[in-house]
Amino acid sequence: MEDDYLLGPDKMLYQIPVNFPTLPEGSRVGIFFSGGMESSLIAAIAMHQYGKDNVFLFYSDSMFSGNNKVIDRNIRANVERSAVLFDKEPIYVETDLELLANDRKEFVISYTQQVIDEYKLSGMLFGFTRLFFEVEPFKDESLTLEQIVDMAYETPMLYKDTIREFHLDTKEYADHLQDIDIPSEVYPILRGAPGIRSPFAELNKKEIVDLYAQLGILEISYATSSCIMDELYDTGKHCGKCFNCQQRYDAYQMAGYPDNTPYLNTDIVDRYNELQKVRHELYNKD
Repeated sequence: MEDDYLLGPDKMLYQIPVNFPTLPEGSRVGIFFSGGMESSLIAAIAMHQYGKDNVFLFYSDSMFSGNNKVIDRNIRANVERSAVLFDKEPIYVETDLELLANDRKEFVISYTQQVIDEYKLSGMLFGFTRLFFEVEPFKDESLTLEQIVDMAYETPMLYKDTIREFHLDTKEYADHLQDIDIPSEVYPILRGAPGIRSPFAELNKKEIVDLYAQLGILEISYATSSCIMDELYDTGKHCGKCFNCQQRYDAYQMAGYPDNTPYLNTDIVDRYNELQKVRHELYNKD
């Protein structure tokens, strides 16, 4: 594994030693594991850097599902499916739903500290990307969806990934900008508080795909799970309709690699092609 990589169409410099720094020998590292592309790549790199036996995969479900039992089931299946790729047993951590509902900031701190203390970890790694932090200014509850979209277009170079990944040019996924249910006070913690690291905070999915490819493990990316719909649980194929599937498909296209993910539907392909057509008409470019 090299130290430095130039990733994506913009050739962003990504340095492994900066984002996965050297730790004392035998240090134990935890990963908040969803089974998705980001957390799975973090697992692959961390196992290389720190040793497989020193890396632990932790997960929960109800913190994301609103305690929806069906979605909980799907999330757990995704975690278990991807954990097999690393021959690791994922560790379930119970969610304090009352604290989650009443104080998200305290929940993140206590949840992380609980895991660190119990398993004697040097820290926890989270798979949040640049887009996650980029939308932080939009978390003002007083803003309408129209105001949020206008804000993105007021500084299009700053929010170019938000505009493209949420398909704002076609308004297809604009409403998803309000679905990232993270209070503004939590962002600084996830950006980097004691015991917490987000190694991909400067990357988005297209750079993640490119890093998989440059590391020679693109096949692993295809076996990860982005979709939490019943279709993936029932058939082993991504639904090909939801926003998670769209982000996944778009990332491969923007990174310039084939998407060999099995999908049940081609809706995401049609939406991507429509976005390309509209963007070409608007900007006379891809």
